[in-house]
Amino acid sequence: DAGHPVCTWQLVPVDDVECSIGPRLHGTPIEDAWTWPRHFVERVAALLRDLHQLPATGWGPLENRTDRLHGTSTAPTAGIVERWFHAPIWPFDESELDTHPLATIAPDLLPTLAPLEREIVAAAIEPFGVLHSDLHRQHLLHTGDKLTGMLDFGDAFIGSTAWDFALLHWYYGPQNTQAVAHAYDPDRDLAARGAILGVAVGCYKIAKTPSNGTTLQSQLRSLLDTLPAAR
Repeated sequence: DAGHPVCTWQLVPVDDVECSIGPRLHGTPIEDAWTWPRHFVERVAALLRDLHQLPATGWGPLENRTDRLHGTSTAPTAGIVERWFHAPIWPFDESELDTHPLATIAPDLLPTLAPLEREIVAAAIEPFGVLHSDLHRQHLLHTGDKLTGMLDFGDAFIGSTAWDFALLHWYYGPQNTQAVAHAYDPDRDLAARGAILGVAVGCYKIAKTPSNGTTLQSQLRSLLDTLPAAR
């Protein structure tokens, strides 16, 4: 309704079967290491701000319904675990670093990660809202400096708005994340909170696909290098 470039789905009968049909959005997926121009930054920030402010209740993944936005989880932490259910989401579940795939792939990182546990948990606080939570490069489209599409809200959930900035930090780096966070609200610490939550995202990615752990742990190291506690 606010004019953002997302699919507007319609229910259309096809051979007496009610189907969900959406328009095709045009554009190119975000390139690796692209520094986002101002207009693109402002549109991403505006879209996320409006998404996060949608009226919603509950926590976690959304119920499959059209009349309201309601999470299926009973509490914020449960919502995090149930959103990222494919693998351990340390430190929000009961998993331990000693048994995490990182203990085999990059054991030297454990002394750096362990002291961050409380800081990571503390970053997942209010404000809460409806999140996209899957903002990888194939889900953001652009033409030049124009945002032309944000795709696939299938992993949307209700939780701390800092999680979307964690995904931005993980996929697009601190410079783009800081720019979006400033355009979103210059008076909040969303970029810093996103950076620390990005550590949890990185650990989850490694736990989910340990076969790709060598590449992912290098990305996690780069993220840790942007944190003051790791310097």
